[in-house]
Amino acid sequence: MKLTKYEHSCVVLEKDGENLVIDAGPLSESYKVPDNCVAIVVTHEHFDHLDQEKLKATLTKNQDAKLFVNADIEALLGDELKPAVVVIASGQNQTVGGFSLQFVGSRHEPIRPEVPQPVNTGVIVNELFYHPGDQYFVPEQSFTWLGLPLNAPWAKVSETTEFVKQAKAQHIVPIHNGLLNEWGMNTYESHVKAVCEMAGTEYHPIKTCESIELV
Repeated sequence: MKLTKYEHSCVVLEKDGENLVIDAGPLSESYKVPDNCVAIVVTHEHFDHLDQEKLKATLTKNQDAKLFVNADIEALLGDELKPAVVVIASGQNQTVGGFSLQFVGSRHEPIRPEVPQPVNTGVIVNELFYHPGDQYFVPEQSFTWLGLPLNAPWAKVSETTEFVKQAKAQHIVPIHNGLLNEWGMNTYESHVKAVCEMAGTEYHPIKTCESIELV
């Protein structure tokens, strides 16, 4: 399975010619609508993860694709997107094309007390890649690769690196880094790389529009 990273939290997974899109938000300016997209997953309702125009464009080109969202997101979607929607919740499993999807998690990490914590539904794809959305949730299910959120209003380096230790993934790729410039990336990655080395985890510093084979 191949992973292509776009800005911020968006990744596209490709297996046997089929594509799965996760969290193609407005910060993902380089995102290109893939051919033969069979599924789209949106982890939660925040603006940097949910872009209805990108969803429309993807579904227009791939009219049989399914859009997997939790009930809170479904309530926000325009009517033109509703026919593609499959409402999911944590603990549920779905299969679409060559992708098995296990949905996990509960709530977005806290930002500050006055800001609500929306439902956050992470996804494990083919028991291989875990995209947690905006939550430091360690699922019971197996996975080998972790998409690690690097930077956010809700994130602290100490919590991010503790997540690395607790998740015990064999491989990590960075996600949720759309607010960082080069200096910021170097700073955050230096801490993550140090903890990955301690934990025996391989860190892959993949950049926007680059791809990597997940094995």
